[in-house]
Amino acid sequence: MTDDRPKLRAVESQWVEHQGRMYVSLRDPLGLSQQAVLVPQVLAPLLTLCDGTRDVGMLPAALALTAGIQLPPSRVREFVEAMDAALLLDNGSFRRASAAAL
Repeated sequence: MTDDRPKLRAVESQWVEHQGRMYVSLRDPLGLSQQAVLVPQVLAPLLTLCDGTRDVGMLPAALALTAGIQLPPSRVREFVEAMDAALLLDNGSFRRASAAAL
């Protein structure tokens, strides 16, 4: 991951049910990445916190304060890394992939 302040970019999102549980499915609308990320419903508030104003280290505390959800920093980092790998963040990885596609 190249940027420390994750910012979710404009992505396709929809609620889906998978194995009896609700998730937000996130996809790259530009098709630069074929990966989709399924975010459990309980972690959906984390998406709104990925607005580029907080670094990865601040996200667990912000999630606890805003949604009452306790998540270890390592899990938050894994989440952000998955978002980065799927090119769903407005960061260097996305910009490089976009430039390469053009």
